[in-house]
Amino acid sequence: MAVKNNKKGSSTLIEVGTLIKGEIIFDNELFIMGEVEGDLNSDSDLAKLIVSKTGKVQGEIRVPNVVINGTIVGNVRASENLEISGTAKIFGDLHYSTIEIKGGSLITGRLVAEPIMLDSEEKEIASEEAKDGA
Repeated sequence: MAVKNNKKGSSTLIEVGTLIKGEIIFDNELFIMGEVEGDLNSDSDLAKLIVSKTGKVQGEIRVPNVVINGTIVGNVRASENLEISGTAKIFGDLHYSTIEIKGGSLITGRLVAEPIMLDSEEKEIASEEAKDGA
C-alpha cells in the first residue's frame, strides 16, 4: 500500500510510537519520529526527509534532501543534499550530490558521490571558470 501526500507546503509527522508499513510517496516535508518499514520516495526538488533521533526507517530512501539523526537500515539516495548528525546510525549505502557528516555517526556501507546536475547557465559559468583557470 502506498500513501501519498502532495498538498503544497504541507508537512507530515510520524510520531513516536507509530509504526507505518508500506511505501510512502511525498512531495513536501516528512518528519519521522516513529518507525517506517517500507520505501520512502519523492521526485519533488523541494521534498525533505528528516529522521529524528528516535526515528527508524527500514527500507530504501529516494528523496532529494535528507537529514538523518536516527537509524536507517537500507540504502539512501539523496539527489541534492544529505546531512548526517552525530546520533545517526546507518546500515546501507549513501548516494549523494552534497554531504555533511558530523562526528559520532555510525555508517556501515559505501559513500557514493553522484554527479551534480547543472542547468545550462551554471554549465556556461563553470566552463568559463575552467578556461580562466587553465
